[in-house]
Amino acid sequence: MNTVIITDKMFHGGMTSGKIDGKTVFIAGALPQEEVSIRIVQDKKDYSTAFLEKIITPSPYRIEPVCPLYGVCGGCNLMHAEDTYQRSLRVSILEHAFKREGLEFPAELVSGKSLGYRNRYQFESNGLKGAKSSSIVSIPHCLVADDAVNDFLSSEKMQGKVKVFGSSKIMNSDKGYIFSRVIEKYETVPQMRRGKKIKTGGKRKIYEGTTIQEDEEVKILVQDKELAFNVLGFFQSNVEMLEKTAQLISKHLPKGLKVLDMYGGAGTLSALCAEKAEHVTLVEHNRDAVVYAEKNLVSIPHSSYGLSGAQWIKTASQKNFDAVIIDPPRSGMEKEVRQFLARSSIPLIISLSCDPATQARDCAELIKNGYSIEALYALDYYPQTSHIESLAICIKN
Repeated sequence: MNTVIITDKMFHGGMTSGKIDGKTVFIAGALPQEEVSIRIVQDKKDYSTAFLEKIITPSPYRIEPVCPLYGVCGGCNLMHAEDTYQRSLRVSILEHAFKREGLEFPAELVSGKSLGYRNRYQFESNGLKGAKSSSIVSIPHCLVADDAVNDFLSSEKMQGKVKVFGSSKIMNSDKGYIFSRVIEKYETVPQMRRGKKIKTGGKRKIYEGTTIQEDEEVKILVQDKELAFNVLGFFQSNVEMLEKTAQLISKHLPKGLKVLDMYGGAGTLSALCAEKAEHVTLVEHNRDAVVYAEKNLVSIPHSSYGLSGAQWIKTASQKNFDAVIIDPPRSGMEKEVRQFLARSSIPLIISLSCDPATQARDCAELIKNGYSIEALYALDYYPQTSHIESLAICIKN
């Protein structure tokens, strides 16, 4: 049976809420303040989810999606909203996450291009997964991809001449790396090879034995600095926003500090903000990433640890820092890390997050223990989607 409701807020994931007899209903594909006809598909104790049957009174900000594959491809979920309104929705998602933790704090939007920005993709059998399905959608051209990626999508290599084994990730940017060599390795069945060992130097033997596969190494120029990482590992897929993020972090970092880079990956943020640090201590559980961090931080006084944050807290002897840059996974800071930072006397904690809910939770813990938020930035890494990243500048009172 269909029900007509008026939608209210948008939440992380692009679901819009409404009420039926006081019970919250989440609907995909709707915008706030629309009159819609819905059909309940899942009824839980505290909420329901519904299928959008019909838009009766559309939002004035609803537009016709510019991509012909929108709704078929699973990549974008907010292309039916006008760009400026999209940005306001993503900011509201972040602010609402903080409000649920009892924190009323306005977020400043930092944005870039709304199309043609993405330089990193994960393909499944030469396509992308469909919206809410396991089917593969062929992508001859992607409006959010940069020119070089679209050149690849339209090339013969993407038209069946490259066999992809499982998932493959490609990276490209007109500022540096040419990805064709990495993609070409999928033309034949990959074989196990011994990688080139990298000397870690000093007494830091925690991550010895890790290797670099030279044919998987990516070098990219970001803010005139060459950074290396593994193409199958993590790296931001919007270089313009990465540069703006690094500039914000650098802006809030005084010079001459001892900096802890927690969940530091390949040392990207430390390398981009290196001129502000007297010494960097990098902690990252992925030991292969730490090897790349050693390359990226080679000219910077630093120490690095191939450990989880929780393990490092138990074993590290040096915990006297002037500032922390922390970039946890979607699940947020580990409990041990969150408690360590909250109870510390570190003057400045700069928290970068890809999930509004865990960012708000972690910041709430810091605030309960004597920190305050000096600034909160909504980082618009993924236009045409409901995803928003954030940067919180927290200072000890």
